Amino acid sequence: MKYLFSSLGLEKLEAFSKSNSLLAFDFDGTLTRHRAPPALPEVKATTQMLWHQIAPLAYTAVISGRSLK
Repeated sequence: MKYLFSSLGLEKLEAFSKSNSLLAFDFDGTLTRHRAPPALPEVKATTQMLWHQIAPLAYTAVISGRSLK
């Protein structure tokens, strides 16, 4: 598996995203850790920083089975 947020990964992601792509990320277990029982999720500061770097490059979405509450 190659790390998406490496220098090379971000470079490839930027080139890929220029084609009006949608990047969708699963919330539980990908952007946050799984919790049992599900509590308030904690998104790490580094994950938030990386998200802010990706968002201007492509359409992004977060997919979750959680309710909006």
